[in-house]
Amino acid sequence: GHARSKVLVSADWNKDAFTIEIHDDGPGFSLDILSRLGEPYLGGRARGTAKKGGLGLGFFIAKTLLERTGAAIVFDNRPWEDQPSRGGAWVAVSWPKSEIAAPAT
Repeated sequence: GHARSKVLVSADWNKDAFTIEIHDDGPGFSLDILSRLGEPYLGGRARGTAKKGGLGLGFFIAKTLLERTGAAIVFDNRPWEDQPSRGGAWVAVSWPKSEIAAPAT
């Protein structure tokens, strides 16, 4: 899916982690692939379906590279706070403070 008209990118940190979230107002991830996002070759052609495009290799590479930096990635669909009837794709990438903090001197 893709955004209809807006994408929200936010960053937050606390004593435990640094997190970046991306949320769009599009149709969201289809439920049949949501649990498999990040696997290689999840595209329509690779699965023998007639769907256009895919979320295969690009998502797999991004997820793999982020995880190598110590990040945890979560994919989901979430409603917008100001428009609960409209949802969209939501991705959160979180690094534990231990992975990103400079050593104390």
